[in-house]
Amino acid sequence: MKYQMEEITEDTLKKIIHNALHKGGFIIPNHASERMSERGYSSRDVIYILKNGCLTETAIHKGQNRYTLSGEDLDGHAGTVVVELRGSNEKVILVTVKK
Repeated sequence: MKYQMEEITEDTLKKIIHNALHKGGFIIPNHASERMSERGYSSRDVIYILKNGCLTETAIHKGQNRYTLSGEDLDGHAGTVVVELRGSNEKVILVTVKK
């Protein structure tokens, strides 16, 4: 089965993320929490990159749209955050973080 990527601009993605953060729709699963711990990220670092980073990649993984945002964490170090959108874009799921 071929999946089609939903076209979302960086501005729209940032609005979706903003709404999810303020309405309790931002979810950090165990896997992502473990990666955060391994790579020295706090939830504040992740949120900072989500709010201030740039959309650098879009992809489909197992039928889910994934968005990669890259920027700096709170200490000024380069970082990358990967998220998926679910539930008519009401939920933002953290997939992983990368240094």
